[in-house]
Amino acid sequence: MESSQRQWERLLVRRQGVDVARVAVAGAIFGLATVVARGDDPGRFQINIFRLVNDLPTAAGPPLLGIMQFGALLAVGVCAAVALLGRRVRAAQALLVAGLSAWALARFLQGVINESPPEVRLRGVHLHGAVTPAHSFPASHAAVAAALATAASPYLSRRTRHLVWAAVFVVAIARVYNGAHFPVDVIGGLALGWGIGSAVHLGLGRPRGTPSPEWIANVLADAGRPVRDVWRTRSTEVAAAAYHAVDDGGRALHITFVGRDLPEADWLYRAGRILAFREVEDEVAASTPAHRVAHESYVTLLAQRAGVAVASVVGAVDSNSAAMIVTSWVAGNPLVPGAPCVDAAVLERVWKEVAALHEAGLSHGALRGDHIIVGPNGPVLVSFALGRDGASASDRAKDIAELLVSVALVSDVRTAVEGAIAALGTAAVTAALPLLQPLVLSSSSRRRLRQVPTLLSELRTEVARITISSAPPIQAPVRLAVRNLFPLALLGVAVYVLLPQVATAGTTARAVGAFQWIWLPAMVLAATATYVMSSLALITATGRPLALGRTTAAQLAGAFTNRLAPAGLGGMATEVRYLQAAGLRRGDAAGSVVLKSVAGFAVHAAALAAVLVFAGSSHQHFGIRAPDVPERWEALVLFAVALAVVGLVLAAIRFRRVWLSPLRQVYPQLRALQAQPARALRLLGASGGITAAYVLALVAAVEAVGGAPLVPVVAVYLGASAVAAAAPTPGGLGAIEAGLVAGLTSVGMQPAEAVTAVLIFRLVTYWGPVLPGAAAFWLLRRGGAI
Repeated sequence: MESSQRQWERLLVRRQGVDVARVAVAGAIFGLATVVARGDDPGRFQINIFRLVNDLPTAAGPPLLGIMQFGALLAVGVCAAVALLGRRVRAAQALLVAGLSAWALARFLQGVINESPPEVRLRGVHLHGAVTPAHSFPASHAAVAAALATAASPYLSRRTRHLVWAAVFVVAIARVYNGAHFPVDVIGGLALGWGIGSAVHLGLGRPRGTPSPEWIANVLADAGRPVRDVWRTRSTEVAAAAYHAVDDGGRALHITFVGRDLPEADWLYRAGRILAFREVEDEVAASTPAHRVAHESYVTLLAQRAGVAVASVVGAVDSNSAAMIVTSWVAGNPLVPGAPCVDAAVLERVWKEVAALHEAGLSHGALRGDHIIVGPNGPVLVSFALGRDGASASDRAKDIAELLVSVALVSDVRTAVEGAIAALGTAAVTAALPLLQPLVLSSSSRRRLRQVPTLLSELRTEVARITISSAPPIQAPVRLAVRNLFPLALLGVAVYVLLPQVATAGTTARAVGAFQWIWLPAMVLAATATYVMSSLALITATGRPLALGRTTAAQLAGAFTNRLAPAGLGGMATEVRYLQAAGLRRGDAAGSVVLKSVAGFAVHAAALAAVLVFAGSSHQHFGIRAPDVPERWEALVLFAVALAVVGLVLAAIRFRRVWLSPLRQVYPQLRALQAQPARALRLLGASGGITAAYVLALVAAVEAVGGAPLVPVVAVYLGASAVAAAAPTPGGLGAIEAGLVAGLTSVGMQPAEAVTAVLIFRLVTYWGPVLPGAAAFWLLRRGGAI
């Protein structure tokens, strides 16, 4: 008992990687707020919010100004003293460091950024209470309050934490009411304080968030299940903590605690894993503790009734925002490399247990080696948190694929495949063949596969050999060579040299110098959104729960490969390989990619038609006139038209070879969409989001050089991109620049401004993703995702 208590104390405080993400997110928010604050004009929207709060009645002053003192420097010492009186030395240390650092850094940044307060920039500002003349950005009171709340959060109950953060936001509102800050100033202060508090946790550590063994024993005793000798043990699940205990009858128990305050249940941690990985374990953290425990108990009882060797359920306890499932303790070792007592008989028993589970219509959901305990009485299946009643063929195939890898890691490939076929049959193992891919497996299995990088291909080959079937190959998306990059670079240089000559180089240079770079973050954000929307469209087209983050990385990699092949073929090939690596058959993968392209074409065509109809019905025609450019412009227009004609000819030639077969594959998926209108709407919405994001990026570029009416700019983009889509160059290079410049000058922009807007728009949306796309391509290839 003493050794277990010391182990608990060592686990009490730890540093969390999620605090790095918090610091990064806070830094990004602070950076954006700084860009806005440095602008000459606060903006009508921000002024309206300021007036709304600053003009509140005088009666609101006392409560707001009273709570505002929570962000004063004196509050740092008071909070630290309260923590010391409560014998929370570590909490007092964190509060003191975070609060003082936030105050000092906010004051320093105020002098560096040098933003004038609202009373200097606006008329009629009401100054409520004492306002010390100072620079406005960032708000030091908001920074101190946010830093104190962040530092104190791990030491507070859930309800108290909510109250503290509510007070922080009241402080932010009070500073605007006070008349000392604009809304962007308090946003910057909140981000600064949140980042500093997270950095303090990263440096000093924070409480782990798991209950003590004494707390576990007390809760179980209150629930009528007294236990003793409770000690912490290793958990194999996300957002769960495991304990060993003994009941009054001397029976050993295993307790799984699931709580909302565990580090792995943190919203940013969960969002990061779901976006970047979408591991099967993340589904546990996404449900409530009570639901997760009830579901695991239900599936475990069903498996036990079907005769499967499982850990018997003793009970389930729900306590506030946490829950526990109590099962019998299974003595033994997990089925992982290096485990003792693993022979052919044990592996045969494992497959028989899985066969019994599947025959009962159940699936495990995470059938990896550490969820199989091999003890004196044979193997036992545990941790049914992701199990399903009425499991589909796909659910069962995932179980088989995961277990094939786990068994092969502790024995050999042939033993694993032959054992699976003997217990489950050839058809079931053949169905699992496409799922022997890295993205289908759990994170722990993939980590172990790094030690045996050829194991998956050996398993696929062995399954194909024994079942006399073909293993779906995973091929490289495109062949990368210097000769593919050279023509692209040459054409890009030509475009960027010729276009400024159209408006004369000197005038264009002056337009570039007058470009308002404050619009650049908006352009980058819009360009980034195109890849997120594209990944959402692909996920919807497949109907599979693919990882949003990894799929977005695949879209970014596709942007890189698209620069090496015309008509989007490089990106489409990358998407097909990515979907194959995720377990789809090649035909289904190609059909999903084409379905996404068809949806994008439909949305683009509908938007262009709607704009033209609007132009005709309004009798305004957007003020379109002939392009006001020098005579050399005609040659560039002819060049763009020639590219489009050549592209259409080449498309007609390769139609049967490249497009006809995928179009046949997409027909069944189109029929399936008719029965799923919600999914069809999501696909069209995501496709529309891609177009809208590109339009917003162009609008931002146009605004940065002087501006133009919104609807005409939308029409120009839709028309120019439609024409450029036929060009045989990668991404319509050359054709779309010419089309956009012609269109923008036709709606009233000066040639130099139009050229500047188009070139910078293409730098951000076309050339900017090349290096990140190359990095994403390399990382996905290295991880086996394409």
